[in-house]
Amino acid sequence: MKWIITEDKLDSLSSSVVGYGDYIENGMIVNMSETVPNPRSRLEIIKKELLNETDFPFEFQLLDDDDNLYFVGRCGDLDHADGDQAFAPQDWAENLFGTTTMTYRKLGETEWQIL
Repeated sequence: MKWIITEDKLDSLSSSVVGYGDYIENGMIVNMSETVPNPRSRLEIIKKELLNETDFPFEFQLLDDDDNLYFVGRCGDLDHADGDQAFAPQDWAENLFGTTTMTYRKLGETEWQIL
């Protein structure tokens, strides 16, 4: 399942993870910060070239155990993803940043659900 970080709420600008994710067909984790150092430039590239409702029909949030929001992102169809695929963004953020919860919603919906 494809996923990408679109907002870094911990953002220190120099180490933002905006653009990090798995959004290439071969399942390779991509760190866009290696090729595009400026987080604002990365976000523009993401908006113009990557994000569309077909490939990324869901939004997600990654939170810690105090419900502090760390990251926001977009992902593939969670309705058809297996457990490993669905939890891929959470697994990544848990190991590096200590997030414990992933919430999600389909684009256009208002209610967040816990995965």
